[in-house]
Amino acid sequence: FVIHPVKPNLRLFTIRTHNIEQMTDFYNRVLDRTPDEVESGRLVEYKFDGSILGLYDPRSDDVGDEEIIQGDNCIPAFKLGEDFESEMERIEEITDLEYQANQKGHRWFVFTDPEGNKVEMYRGSV
Repeated sequence: FVIHPVKPNLRLFTIRTHNIEQMTDFYNRVLDRTPDEVESGRLVEYKFDGSILGLYDPRSDDVGDEEIIQGDNCIPAFKLGEDFESEMERIEEITDLEYQANQKGHRWFVFTDPEGNKVEMYRGSV
């Protein structure tokens, strides 16, 4: 085990997509905001305190029509404030919730975006 002087800092979480317009519309509604940066047909970024959620179509950079496998191997989680209940109800008007849970003061719900990626919203200490 080697200790390196520079520690990694997660700043960008990118979801690869083949339909960036549909995904942008979905995340605009879920996040209740518009993107901070848009490169039409290529990249969309939503900026948060110290991190960025990106939507990216890799075909736009001629890196091939690589297969994009959607699923639940990596789930972005958005922390909600005291308005947890109203936000959950708002999301339920946009899409179906897969499940919700409450464990040791950590409450969350999970839903799926149009391309099958799971997304979590939570209230807790993390």
